Amino acid sequence: MQQQSADSHPDSGAGARFGRWAGAVLSVGIIVAVGMWTYRLGQRDAMAVPVIQALEGPARTQPDDPGGLRADHQGLTVTQVIAGTPPQPRPGEVRTAPAPEELAPEDLPAAALLHPPATAAAPSSAPG
Repeated sequence: MQQQSADSHPDSGAGARFGRWAGAVLSVGIIVAVGMWTYRLGQRDAMAVPVIQALEGPARTQPDDPGGLRADHQGLTVTQVIAGTPPQPRPGEVRTAPAPEELAPEDLPAAALLHPPATAAAPSSAPG
């Protein structure tokens, strides 16, 4: 009867030997790379302020046509464009909402009803 030792494998050909050597070299390479990275990480000054340098030249440039590009349908709403209606002339004056209405006495908060605000009288020495 033949006896096999624990180290002998039936598939221990050249390919398996090469795979083991490649794995060993790769493992050692990874260990060396991690060691170098750790060393460099410890050597750098973590308290150093990062320097951000400005680019050369102006940040913005003036356009060739300062009036801008006149786009089609500028100033129209989407519904006017879809409906094909001509644009309405813009009003010459801008109208705002009317001033807010004053509250009726019964609509005032309860605190204002109990303690009405004192009206400040103008001092007699005030310039007028």
